Amino acid sequence: MLPPASSEEPSSFRQAGSPVRSFRHFHQLDSTNRWAVEHGAEFSDEQLPLLVLADHQTAGRGRGDRSWHADAGTLTFSLLEGLKRLQLQRATASRIALVAGLSVAEAIESFVPPLSARIKWPNDVQVAGRKVCGILVEAAGSAVDRVVIGIGVNVSTDFSTAAEDVRQRAGSLAEIANRPLARNELLELLVERLAENTARMAEEFPELIAAIRQRCLLSGKQVTLQRGRESLRGWCRGIDEAGALRIDDGHTVHHVESGEIVRLV
Repeated sequence: MLPPASSEEPSSFRQAGSPVRSFRHFHQLDSTNRWAVEHGAEFSDEQLPLLVLADHQTAGRGRGDRSWHADAGTLTFSLLEGLKRLQLQRATASRIALVAGLSVAEAIESFVPPLSARIKWPNDVQVAGRKVCGILVEAAGSAVDRVVIGIGVNVSTDFSTAAEDVRQRAGSLAEIANRPLARNELLELLVERLAENTARMAEEFPELIAAIRQRCLLSGKQVTLQRGRESLRGWCRGIDEAGALRIDDGHTVHHVESGEIVRLV
């Protein structure tokens, strides 16, 4: 078994020039997203972005309030951002999950070469056919001009006690790379990429979408998408200029802005 990653607090977020203006570090927390949502109002716009980091998250959530398996080898954090600061409209905030996925993929490829990361629309990142990252973007409580970007990365996560379905689809970077990895080294790379890419969204979104398309896991594959009570099946034709998934059912190419891939062939 690989040794656990260090839980030492990253010092770079306390230094001048850091992309993070406020930083809260916890040895244990139920959910970094929940803390950011509940306490975000305590931070002014000038204090954003706020990074909330937990060494161990006990009740992490994915889409649809699914639980997220995390242990001492899992990197779990949330970034509270202001849409006004990023010059984004509420209508385009849903694109942040895709840009966060791109940031994770770029950070992983820089952190563990020569691994290649793929983006599974709308909010997962896979390496070597295994899910290594989940992303959950939420509105920051009643604040309509703020969002919380929650990210969980399986750096050296131990799945021996996880549910069977989790063990079948998830993996850790350390296991795939076959060497021990330190969570906080990836954290610093990832936060830098996330800050840079979200700052580019207002004026350079087409360039970001081009990079996302290159890493689209679903493109060219047959998928079944669940959207509320509606099910849509067809061939994925990639991601359009607005970040929507294009699905060709044989009659129409649907541009889907939200939903969940429940089957991938």
